[in-house]
Amino acid sequence: MAIRSKKDNKGKIKNPVSAFKSPVKKLEEEKGYAVFAVGNEFYCVNLDSIFEILHDFVIVPASHLPEYFEGVINLRGESIPAVNLKKLLNIVSDTNFQVCIVSISASEKIGFLVDSDVEIIKSSECQSFALPDCFSAEEQKFLEGIIEYKGRLTGIIKLNQALKTLTEWRSKNENK
Repeated sequence: MAIRSKKDNKGKIKNPVSAFKSPVKKLEEEKGYAVFAVGNEFYCVNLDSIFEILHDFVIVPASHLPEYFEGVINLRGESIPAVNLKKLLNIVSDTNFQVCIVSISASEKIGFLVDSDVEIIKSSECQSFALPDCFSAEEQKFLEGIIEYKGRLTGIIKLNQALKTLTEWRSKNENK
């Protein structure tokens, strides 16, 4: 379809774009989330923050790391630190790790250990909410909001901020 310029009654060329000035609904880009369990709690992360999801991995213990690091994972010859989200979030549970979500931030990869398989969903399949005021300032740094999916509320974790924020928060609170 060609857009042709028209002349008005004075011989001037009319702007062909003016014909398209009717209201246009702005389309939001649909997000994808990876939903998983940590203990009995459900969380999710934006798919854009995930480098890889591992189902078959071996954790090599490393004693010199803080307690919430379980050790390192060999990812095709690269050592990736593995963070126990249960310990980091202070969740008491005796469930075993099933999946490692590898995130990349500032060219560093970190594995986050979760207790369930990961379900990939679209934002159109859930309802999202802003983070309520009941969360502390520290929690608000690593939680982006909440989604309701399959009748349950699920916290949206900002993986890029989570480790930094929670590490600072835990070390400050443990020294009191």
